[in-house]
Amino acid sequence: MALYADTEILSALLSHVAGLDLEPALSIAWPNTQFPPSGEALPASYLRVDVVPNRNQNPWLADDDETWHRGLLVLAVSFQEGRGAITPSKVAGAIADHFAMGTQLRRSGLIIEIYEQPSVGGGDWNPDSNRYEMQVTMRWQCFVPFDFPQKGA
Repeated sequence: MALYADTEILSALLSHVAGLDLEPALSIAWPNTQFPPSGEALPASYLRVDVVPNRNQNPWLADDDETWHRGLLVLAVSFQEGRGAITPSKVAGAIADHFAMGTQLRRSGLIIEIYEQPSVGGGDWNPDSNRYEMQVTMRWQCFVPFDFPQKGA
């Protein structure tokens, strides 16, 4: 089976999210999964994950040069009303530390790099979830070799 760069990049980013050691520990709402699981109530606090790829580019002239993949990883720290802003801010800071500028994630020969310091947004009220949310945005990039995917890898 062939390896696909976009799938490997997504897998590396989500694996790094799964490695977060947060205080307090938070349930994670993964992309395209039911959250909360059927029959369960929405937790008082949780983390929502969104991966937003950008347009790929081939900034060099040769047809066999690397393709520049890049995008955003957005983690929304969600807390119930009345919990204040300090705890969500501490959680957001821990996420930013976990994805510090220069962090390199390796998967299937690819290197996915966090190339800017993560941005921690101010908290906002989300009427859809009835939660206070603070977003942490990481900018990632990966230069994918011309001969990727590696068939049979």
